[in-house]
Amino acid sequence: MKKNFTTKIKTFVLAFLMLGYALNFKAQAPAQCTDVVLQAFGWDSYQLSKWTNLTAMASEIGANFDMVWLPPSGNDLNPSNSMGYLPVYYFNQNSSFGTQAELITLISSLKNNGARAMADVVINHRNGATNWTDFPSETYKGLTYSWGPETICNGDEVKDAAGQATPTGANDTGENYAAARDIDHTNSNVQNTIKAYLDFLKNEIGYDGWRYDLVKGFSGNFIEMYNNSANAHLSVGEFWDGNYDYVKGWIDATNKTSTAFDFPQKYQINKAFNNGLNLTELVWAGQPAGLAHHATTKRYAMTFIDNHDTGRSDAGHDHSRFTGNVLAAHAFILSGPGIPCVWINHWNNTNYKAKINELIAARKKVGLHSESPVTVNHSASDIYVATATGLSGSLIVKIGTAAYSAPDDYQLQTSGPDYAVWTKGGQEIVEPTPGGPIKVQFKNTDNWSQVKIYAWTDAGAILGDWPGIPATTEADNWVSYLFDESVTKVNVVFNNGSNEAQTGDITNITSSGCYVFNGHKAVPLIADCPQLSTYTLVASGTKAVPTIFPNPATKSITISFAQAATVDIININGSIVLSKSIIEGSTSVDLSNLQPGLYFVVIEDENGNTSVEKLLKK
Repeated sequence: MKKNFTTKIKTFVLAFLMLGYALNFKAQAPAQCTDVVLQAFGWDSYQLSKWTNLTAMASEIGANFDMVWLPPSGNDLNPSNSMGYLPVYYFNQNSSFGTQAELITLISSLKNNGARAMADVVINHRNGATNWTDFPSETYKGLTYSWGPETICNGDEVKDAAGQATPTGANDTGENYAAARDIDHTNSNVQNTIKAYLDFLKNEIGYDGWRYDLVKGFSGNFIEMYNNSANAHLSVGEFWDGNYDYVKGWIDATNKTSTAFDFPQKYQINKAFNNGLNLTELVWAGQPAGLAHHATTKRYAMTFIDNHDTGRSDAGHDHSRFTGNVLAAHAFILSGPGIPCVWINHWNNTNYKAKINELIAARKKVGLHSESPVTVNHSASDIYVATATGLSGSLIVKIGTAAYSAPDDYQLQTSGPDYAVWTKGGQEIVEPTPGGPIKVQFKNTDNWSQVKIYAWTDAGAILGDWPGIPATTEADNWVSYLFDESVTKVNVVFNNGSNEAQTGDITNITSSGCYVFNGHKAVPLIADCPQLSTYTLVASGTKAVPTIFPNPATKSITISFAQAATVDIININGSIVLSKSIIEGSTSVDLSNLQPGLYFVVIEDENGNTSVEKLLKK
C-alpha cells in the first residue's frame, strides 16, 4: 500500500510541476511573490556596503529579507572609489566594494542565511579602458569576447569626438546616454557577450537576480532575450518615470519577463507625505496607487520609498527624495501588493530598523504577496486604511492622524507615529526565545592582550569605572559578557584596557548580539555569532489541518498537526529525500541536509488521509 501511495504522489508531483511550469514560466516575474528585497547600498556608501561588512550582517539580513540588491560589482578601472555605473569589464568583479573573492563569500553567506543576491546589471552603455571606445577583450569558458565600433550605436556622441573611433552600429533603440557609449543591442556579438556575462554572474559569482540599470536606453524586448537566457529568480528594471502607462508599456515590451520599480507609486508616496499629509494620493481607483493599483500590473511592481538615486540629499540630486514619515511610508508598501524593496539607509537607521523588521514580520505572518487583493476601507487626507489578504491570513494597515479601531478579531502587530498594523490568522511568528539575559560577544581580531568591557545605562556605569572589567574569553578570539537579567537595556564599549584601542559606543542594546572590531573608536560591525541563537515557535495549539512554518525555510520547519502522522519530503523528481514520524502537536523537522529548491511535504495520518504542501528550501 505504501508503494502504491508513493507512486501516486510521485505522479501527482510531476503532473503538478508540469502544470506549474505551464502557468508560471516567467520565473523572473514570479506569481504571488512573497519576497521582500533589501537594497544594500546608497550613493557613495563604500564603507557600509563593503562586501566584508555586508557579510558580517548576513545573518541579520537573512532573518528579514529574501533578496539583497548589491551595487555594480564589476571592475570599472576607476583609480578612486566609484559606484560602478560606467562599466568597463564584465568578467572581472573586483570593485570599490571589495574583491571578487569577497563578493563570492558574501553571496554564499547570504544564501546560507536564506537570502539571494541581485546584481546591478549595467548594459545600456560601456566605457573603454583608456579612451572612449577601446573595450577590453575578455575570455569566459574558452570563448573570447571582443567589441569594436560596430557595437556602438551610430548616433553616439563619440561620432563627433576627435581622435576616437567612428561608431558604426545600428540606430539606438532607446534614449541616448552621454556619459558612456550606447551599446547596440541589435548586434549579435553584443547579445552573446551579455548572455555569457549573465551566465558568469549567476553560475560563477552566485547571483540569483538582476536589477537592470537605465532600461529606457534600449528596447525592452532585449530584456526578454537576456532573461530567457539567464533564467534567474527575479528581474527588475529601472524605468525611471512616474507615468503608469509608460512603465506598463516597458513591462509589456519585455513580454512580462521582468518586474519594474514602481516609480508611479513612489511619486504618489512623495505627494502624500512630503508637504503635510494628503493621504488620498495613496489611492488610485480604490486601490493602492501606482503599478500596484491594477490587477494586471501589481505582480510586476517593485515598490519602494527611496533608493541610491532618489534618496540623495546633495544639491541638484534631491528633487525626488522622500522627506516625510519614513515608518508610515514603510507601513504602506509593506502592507500592500507588489514586491517591496527597503533601502539600507532607512533600514540601517537605529530609529527605524526594529519597526521595519516588525512590519516585515507582519507581512510574512499573513503571507502577503505581489498579487495580494486589497480593499481600501478609508481614504481621506488624514487617514488611509486598507485590508490586504495573503496566503495564510489578512492584514489591516492604518496610516494618518485620524482615529481608527480595528475589528475585534484582528490583533495589533506593530505601531508607531501615525501608523498601525493588525493581523488575523496567518502563521505564528518565530521569535527569539524571550526572557533571557543579554549576552554581548566581541571578536578580538586586533589581538589585544586583554579585552575589557565598559558598560552603562541611563543610571550610570554598571561594571565600574573606565576601562571596566575583563570580558570572558571564549574560543577563536571571541570574548563575551553576560549581564544580569535585571539589565534590559545597556550601552557598551570594548577596549584593550587603555585608551590606545577601543570600539565606538554600542548603544541601546536590548538583546544578545555579536560584534567585530571595525577600527579605533568606530562602531563595531554586527557579526554572525559563533553559536546559533535559540528560537522557538510561539505557542498556538494543535491545528485541525497540518501547518508548516516557516515556508520558505532555511534550516528547519515545524509541522503542527492534531494527530500523529508520517511525513515524506519529496523532491521535484518524485524521490523521497526525507521521512519522519511526527507526534500530535508540533514537531520540528531538520532540513539542513537538503539542497535549496522546491519540495513537496506529504503528510499521511493514521487513517490514510493525506495532505500535500509545497515547501521551498532556501
